[in-house]
Amino acid sequence: MFILGLSGMIKLRAYQNRLVNDILSNMLRYKHIAAWASQGSGKSIVIGYMALGAMKKKNKVLILTHRQEILMQNMSKMESFGLNVQAITAKTKSIDLDVDCYCAMSQTIASRIKKHQSWRDWLFSIPFVIIDECHINNHNVVLDATNPNSYRVGLSASMLRSGGSQAQLANYYDTIVKGDSTKELIDLGFLTPSRNFAFQAPKMDNVRISYSTGDYSQTQMQKVFRKKERYSGILENYNKLTPNTKAIVFTTGSEHCVDITKMFNEAGIKAKYLLSNKMPETDEEFSGEREQLLKDFADNKFKVLVNISILDTGFDEPSIETV
Repeated sequence: MFILGLSGMIKLRAYQNRLVNDILSNMLRYKHIAAWASQGSGKSIVIGYMALGAMKKKNKVLILTHRQEILMQNMSKMESFGLNVQAITAKTKSIDLDVDCYCAMSQTIASRIKKHQSWRDWLFSIPFVIIDECHINNHNVVLDATNPNSYRVGLSASMLRSGGSQAQLANYYDTIVKGDSTKELIDLGFLTPSRNFAFQAPKMDNVRISYSTGDYSQTQMQKVFRKKERYSGILENYNKLTPNTKAIVFTTGSEHCVDITKMFNEAGIKAKYLLSNKMPETDEEFSGEREQLLKDFADNKFKVLVNISILDTGFDEPSIETV
């Protein structure tokens, strides 16, 4: 088996070791394995461990993700393990054939293989592909172009695709293995238990369900949630229940995002928003370049970070206290 002979350089926790062993034992029968691992269980450590083991056997490894933030987190982790890594993003024009590990945006590779035979040949030559957040359908085009005889491991804490038009995970994986649950990791002392508060939500009876995603229509949902009384309730309960804590806020749309950010600032609580689209009237005061904004948040230069869904999957910022 090509992945055996893993280095002792990375020390796994017992539950991570169990998951890796389950993956390896299943590789005796299957080439394409999905692995469920709960949020906060350290999937990047498991990914690095498997990547290092494969490279010890002289096998090149491709690690796929769908978000810039997750790519940089994976890249940083792989480099900390002493791996020679190339990041493949929208700015990458050529492949460094001398490196052993590639951390790539699936969207970038999908674009390159559509236009260039050299990229298709390179992708087909990779013997081991690891997919972070494998439930995201951005990876489909890349996986369709990999060598069907290559090994594939997809990890996610959300092992489900909803929506009638999406290709399901069974199209890409032969079996699934299960890591320890969130409750088990809390009981073991590796995760912090949360205190949860729920408030009266608006009625969603008339909000349409999108067939393509299986979720509520984003546009209609924003109309329901974008109301001043809801904003004041957010601020009131933040001050009452979690005052002065570092918080991340999720909203339903761009205007909603800007409104919430303004509200916190008007109350004397420094907040910034992160959006994929430009909001020229407010970006300069309340937003900024993504990488710098996340660095400033990590460095505690502002208290509250507001976004729609950019930071909902795989985002790693341990200093956050309130969601």
